[in-house]
Amino acid sequence: MKPISALSMLAIFSLALFFGCTEKVDVQQYQQVAAERDSYLLQLEDLRISAADYETRLNAAEKNYAGCLSQKADAAGEATSCRQELLETDASLENATTSLLAIRASTAKYEAHLELLNDYSELFETAAIPTYSKISEYEQKVKAFNDTGLFQTWKDFIDCPADAVCTPKREAYKSYIKDRMAEGAAQIYSTIKAN
Repeated sequence: MKPISALSMLAIFSLALFFGCTEKVDVQQYQQVAAERDSYLLQLEDLRISAADYETRLNAAEKNYAGCLSQKADAAGEATSCRQELLETDASLENATTSLLAIRASTAKYEAHLELLNDYSELFETAAIPTYSKISEYEQKVKAFNDTGLFQTWKDFIDCPADAVCTPKREAYKSYIKDRMAEGAAQIYSTIKAN
């Protein structure tokens, strides 16, 4: 057997040293990579836990938002309902005001004719003979009504020449006033009944 030369021994020793160091370096790299992998796995697990937490929070936020939208819709519905009630109240109030004004006008008409009839009774249906000034004053009240029929029946009565002729004319005048009073009363009744 041929003896191994020093040079060959050196080459073998160098190769052994080289491969031994390389293997050591590979183990260190493996351990470092494994440690990084474990770290990444831990981070990934943390992310999964965080993602589940965020998803829970997101679901809660979505439910809260949906609740807010529902409340907003309810509030809008209530506002619309309130506006409708206000409009109905305004319309009702307007109708009531119109009716009240109509009742007042009819009442005023009735009372004005009643006063005219009472003044007539005091003037012509008492023992005292009416003076010319009293008759003129009464005639001004009749004119103030701006009622042609009323004024004409008054003139027919006051201008009659004799009692026999005057009686039916007087009754016609009083009847005309009473008819206007009846109209006022009927208007009051119909307005109240309508409301």
